[in-house]
Amino acid sequence: MIVVRASRRNTLVRNKEGELLECTLRTKFLDTVVGDQVTVNEENVIVDRRERKNLLRRSFEERQKNLVANLDLLLVITAPPPLFNTKIIDRMLVGAHAENIKTALVFNKCDLNDCVTTGYEFETKFEVSAKFEKNLDVLFEFIQPFSHIALCGVSGVGKSTILKKLIPSAQAKTSEVSERTGQGKQTTSEAVGYMRGDSQLITDLPGVQAFGLTHISAEELRFAFPEFAQVKCKFRDCSHRAEPGCLIKDALESGSIARFRYDSYIEILSELEQSLPY
Repeated sequence: MIVVRASRRNTLVRNKEGELLECTLRTKFLDTVVGDQVTVNEENVIVDRRERKNLLRRSFEERQKNLVANLDLLLVITAPPPLFNTKIIDRMLVGAHAENIKTALVFNKCDLNDCVTTGYEFETKFEVSAKFEKNLDVLFEFIQPFSHIALCGVSGVGKSTILKKLIPSAQAKTSEVSERTGQGKQTTSEAVGYMRGDSQLITDLPGVQAFGLTHISAEELRFAFPEFAQVKCKFRDCSHRAEPGCLIKDALESGSIARFRYDSYIEILSELEQSLPY
């Protein structure tokens, strides 16, 4: 059985026959999220949770929010400015890479403006317009082999619109971007999983404006930037910050690594260092 919705009050579980069961937890320490494989007794009580192969989460200092488990693919959805937020995009990608989750970047609303994808050459990328169904067939063909997919991004980038194209019966809300702030309004308050066909789970994650990563290590951070791995810096434990002869810094100066990507790395690294206990 698989969890398709989880909150403090109840958990919605889908059984092998496709039925949805409202369940309670035997103990709060089970801490279920969408994607968890669980065991449910005759009283619809979740008595066990299988070991997770991965867990996407965000954190700050000692606070942590578990988002979704057992992912095969994370689609990071973005849109033209002012919704194009590279800092949030980079953090979502790092969080997924640290858990060995395959990722793809989806640049939505490309009918509004030219999509600028420079700096993400080592990521799988798609340029689409969900509203006008441009290139959605290419994206949907790509995701076909994956059993569990999650959609994430800041509010207003069109996650729910893409979800409705994938699963017309999904009860996802959509909203317009605020003219005053340029930001989307929050329309999803919790992760919800929807079945596409009999074997593919699509999870819609709440829109976020922050994505802390204090739960990962500095080493995991270094390996979470695929363009860094291509450079193969000669110092195994190099922080890529002040070490003389750092090849990452050379790549940055030559332009083969985008400045904004390096800035994201340094910002996250500083956040990790500040969160370390004395």
